[in-house]
Amino acid sequence: MLLALASAVSIAGLQPRTASADTLYGPTGTPDGRVFPSTQYGYGNPTVMHLMRDGARSGQALEVAANSSTPGAIARTWDLNYTNAQRVYFQWFTEVAIQKEPGVYSFAYLYRIVHFTAAGALCLDADASHGAPGAGAIVQWVWCHDNWKGNPQQLWFATDLPRAGHPGTYTSLVNAGSVPNGYVNGMPIGRVYDLQQPLVLTAAQVIHGLRSPLTLEPSNRAWLDNSVWEFQNMAPTPAAAPQPGQEACTNKAECLVAGGNPTPECAFFCWEVIFG
Repeated sequence: MLLALASAVSIAGLQPRTASADTLYGPTGTPDGRVFPSTQYGYGNPTVMHLMRDGARSGQALEVAANSSTPGAIARTWDLNYTNAQRVYFQWFTEVAIQKEPGVYSFAYLYRIVHFTAAGALCLDADASHGAPGAGAIVQWVWCHDNWKGNPQQLWFATDLPRAGHPGTYTSLVNAGSVPNGYVNGMPIGRVYDLQQPLVLTAAQVIHGLRSPLTLEPSNRAWLDNSVWEFQNMAPTPAAAPQPGQEACTNKAECLVAGGNPTPECAFFCWEVIFG
């Protein structure tokens, strides 16, 4: 019976594996969940933020340098590896009024971008130690502050914006602390975020954003290859339903009953229990 089971596992293409040294922190998300949450203060699914190049993923992703748990850790792009260092979460704060072109007003959401570590949650933060974050401001990871409104440097727009000299719009991240007030017919109407000439999250050290620290740079001077992002949903994959004639299992006895025709999930479980 064990020989038949080993054969079934081999046919399924399963190999013994070792546990990853990289522990994943934060909520696991749900199979039907989204990157962007729908409830205030809620988290979306775990996400990997890809830096784009020529309309495709560049192989570089946003990460916390060395998966650090220390406030002040560098925010950078690095080789794509899907480790905990590259897992982030969008946490929804509120909806606000924005202006992307003269006389045109709409609404957008503000988010925190959160990374979970062994020591707690860090937030993506633009340096505001000398006032509102400006061009060239360093972007880093610091403790998430309880006062959301009082720390706009930890709030971000994820929105489509143009780039000078290029047609169309591109997925961009804009730090709320760097955005000036907008106006309607020359008169302020509370708080309107003016995104006509924004500072965008940019891997500015090199043109192609390769292994670069992140800063805020004017959108009309940022390159398409170092300031455009894609958000990959890292939700769990829905479990596959057993096929006709296949048996599921949750323990060693059921592994043996399933014999030579377990489900793929069952086959892997049996490999771990009996041979692992």
